[in-house]
Amino acid sequence: MNSRALVLVAALLLGALVAPAFAGELEQEFSHPPDSARPWVYWWWLNGNASKEGITRDFEEMKRQGIGGALLFDAGEAITNDVPKGPAFMSTEWRELFRHSVREADRCGLVLTVNLCSGWDCGGPWVTPEQAAKQLVSAETLLEGGAHVTMVLPQPQVALGFYHDVVVLAQRVIDRQGATPVVWERARALDVSRFMDAQGRLDWEAPAGSWKVLRIGCTLTGRPTANPGSGPGGLEIDPMCAEAMDAHFAETGAKLIADAGGLAGKTLQYFHIDSWEIGQPTWTPRMREEFRQRRGYDPFPWLPAMLGLTVDSAAETKRFVQDFRRTVADLIARNYYGRLQELSVKGGLRGAHSEAGGPIGVHHFWADAL
Repeated sequence: MNSRALVLVAALLLGALVAPAFAGELEQEFSHPPDSARPWVYWWWLNGNASKEGITRDFEEMKRQGIGGALLFDAGEAITNDVPKGPAFMSTEWRELFRHSVREADRCGLVLTVNLCSGWDCGGPWVTPEQAAKQLVSAETLLEGGAHVTMVLPQPQVALGFYHDVVVLAQRVIDRQGATPVVWERARALDVSRFMDAQGRLDWEAPAGSWKVLRIGCTLTGRPTANPGSGPGGLEIDPMCAEAMDAHFAETGAKLIADAGGLAGKTLQYFHIDSWEIGQPTWTPRMREEFRQRRGYDPFPWLPAMLGLTVDSAAETKRFVQDFRRTVADLIARNYYGRLQELSVKGGLRGAHSEAGGPIGVHHFWADAL
């Protein structure tokens, strides 16, 4: 018998000896799975309606059924909405129920995750307009140059009383008749922001010709938290802004970590962001600096592309929109999901997780923009 045959025979004999032991171990682990293999469940507090007795009963039943952990979710009951409301999310009474949950979960050998919102996403009544999700808006004016122009430019649309100017661009109109050009040409455009004051008054020595002036600013998307349970609802945070997540975490996660005490990291292990009903925010205060850093050029001359105009050419417009979209995605990854992960770990937890987002509205928005 050659050496190859001997190796094969040895392997078969070893397999024959090991297989029964491995099969027995596999059967044992299947019948009595380790904690790491036990399933988790969504644990709904519909309209915040929970009680200490119900919490204890739920956890004892989860333990009996072999459940390993639960995602505590305060949300609305969307079908009949006849579930009585319990204490408001993050109120003193709600937090006492949460503390009881952590203790009982620990007693039953379960682990907890908490969705940091009443409803979907991240938001609440503590979110200020400065911290809320934002979008680009614009208003255009046609004027004649060759003279000193003094006028108040129309203000773009305003949501919930919040508006900040971003940039004012002016393009020489191709037709002297004042017709709006089909394509926004950067070579024919000027940044005239410095000639407009805080009240929107343009004071400009306009060169000869007809000019289209585009006042671009940002306002709120106005999206409230979706499907709040115990409430109260509030604005969604700016998902591209780390400071907005920090402020939201201070009102939610940091307080829950303090409530969990020594069980933070042991029983309370994760925080959660669920779903994506934010729509498609298109602006954040540091967008210009972040875009320059990531893409290597200034987005301001190209912003008309985000408002439905073709800039220079269809191909160049598509390239910019893709760069803008990539920047938005980078900022959401870092300052929304990534920042929550950082804050959770810093607070002693194992981290954060989220439901995958893939809203139809985003796909429609970007398809239209292209």
